[in-house]
Amino acid sequence: MKNYLITSVIILFSFLICGCSSTTSDNVKTSGIYALFTIESKYGHANVLARASLQVGGITGSYIKLVDEDELFCDETKLTMRDGGLGIIEYTAQLPKKNSGEKYVFKFKRKDEEHKVEVTQLKELRIIQPNQSQNLKISQDLKIKWEPTSTEDIDINIDGECIDPYSKILSIDNGEYLIPTGTLKFDEDTDLNRCPVNILIKRYASTNVPKEFEGGMTFSYSISEVNIQLER
Repeated sequence: MKNYLITSVIILFSFLICGCSSTTSDNVKTSGIYALFTIESKYGHANVLARASLQVGGITGSYIKLVDEDELFCDETKLTMRDGGLGIIEYTAQLPKKNSGEKYVFKFKRKDEEHKVEVTQLKELRIIQPNQSQNLKISQDLKIKWEPTSTEDIDINIDGECIDPYSKILSIDNGEYLIPTGTLKFDEDTDLNRCPVNILIKRYASTNVPKEFEGGMTFSYSISEVNIQLER
């Protein structure tokens, strides 16, 4: 969990402060690359999103655009470049979802080099309470339940058009979490009596990348979300 929090905070901070610069891969050796490899699996979707990003100068450094013979693959599918805005460069592909415990194999191919990074598919997460489109009172406790439980950490995020965002990371997955009355609040500036709210839960696991890289992480996410209505 510590690696996940540190990585997330540093990335967000660097985006907000200055955006990101970029360079081309012909200027950088593999040993100078900070790499992130991610698999995002959403409940109810047949595919997963494979993502990879490469940087020089660490996690706050310049993003790398692949040129010449440098390419990224996942399970032999070539990843395509996507401009994420603010100078962010990442490479993505949609791939068929695998069974829990099976691995996705990223490959970073260069002239006379090939580097493999594995990311494991997590158990599929499903929110079972509250129900989709359910109406709930903000003056009552909000109990969230999901299945199955696991040994990975859980990241809970709640947001809406007219409530203050709420987040919580759980290091123990009991399959449920109670948000007491008074925790969620309507924005002071809103006069609405009903607010659309999104509940998003991520199960996640992380590992370090192989030593051929300067540094980096792999992340595997299993994601489920529901949309509800909160009333005063």
